[in-house]
Amino acid sequence: MNNLFSQLQSRLGEMMKDENFSKIAKSAAVGGLAGLILGNSSARKGVFKAGSYAALAGAAWLAYQKWQQNKSGSAVQDVQFDPQAQQEAITYANNTLSDNKIMLLTQAMVFAARADGQIDAQEKAQIHKGLEQLGYGENADQLVNQWLNTPLDPQALAEQVNDPQQAAEVYMVSLSVIDPDHFLEQAYMQQLAQALKLPAELKQQLELAAK
Repeated sequence: MNNLFSQLQSRLGEMMKDENFSKIAKSAAVGGLAGLILGNSSARKGVFKAGSYAALAGAAWLAYQKWQQNKSGSAVQDVQFDPQAQQEAITYANNTLSDNKIMLLTQAMVFAARADGQIDAQEKAQIHKGLEQLGYGENADQLVNQWLNTPLDPQALAEQVNDPQQAAEVYMVSLSVIDPDHFLEQAYMQQLAQALKLPAELKQQLELAAK
């Protein structure tokens, strides 16, 4: 991940000192889950090892804002934002965090991790552990079995998305899990973008932010 994530993580650390941002602590657990998913895969990016939902959702929000600014038809530029914009992005992520959104984004990460067909028993156990850390307890078994055995259908994710901003977040967290050079994962991301109905320019802006 590029410097945007480093900047957002720094901003996140500062804002977590404020009691009004206590929800962010739970978002870090989402990042911890993805770190477990990625733990045995050298091919996939390791952003989640030091990342969190708030940083990823914030990056998606910033990319979405940039895309709206560029609707006039100008060339898509790399995502660069000032500290105030970064603070607004993290505030957005904190204010929109909910159990339903955490469930959706976690499912999106697991689906993306499955795209290359290589989820083994150890990775399954790691996902289970991550869900327990998120507080799902006895429901973790059911969720793991459901997400790992259900057909890998991006449309099933898209049907849970409420708006274009949330679609951008689903795409961003999925980007952060996959290996962009693996043809199966490339194909999955293309299908996901189509299911989410992402405009080509927004898709490109999200991919620029994820580099």
